[in-house]
Amino acid sequence: MRENQSAGYRLGKWFRQLPVPIRWLVAIVPPLVIVFSGGIAVFLAFLGIGLLCYLLLYTDDKKWRENYPALEEYWRRYPESKTRNGTTCYYCGAIRIESYAWNNDKSRRIHYCHQCRTPLYRSLDDR
Repeated sequence: MRENQSAGYRLGKWFRQLPVPIRWLVAIVPPLVIVFSGGIAVFLAFLGIGLLCYLLLYTDDKKWRENYPALEEYWRRYPESKTRNGTTCYYCGAIRIESYAWNNDKSRRIHYCHQCRTPLYRSLDDR
């Protein structure tokens, strides 16, 4: 599966693994070099592309975090859903929990009840 991943996907995955201060440094230094070399139009183009990339990469991630709790938070909200055999649905009590990829990103998953289709919690798949 790894050989089918594009270079852009691998670069984005590598970029997300960097600590936040280094991400900002990588994002800010090239435009500053362009500005101080005198290319304002090129800087504005880079700024627009950077803003677009930020919106595409982080906006849906924020929705994923805000709309679905992590597994530990799900267990805190619904302690009866944590059993010896795993996790159950808080709504109908079913034990069959399935998952799907959030926005076709294989690392971010939403787990839902197979019986009532209620979304339950989110998780990261670090393969």
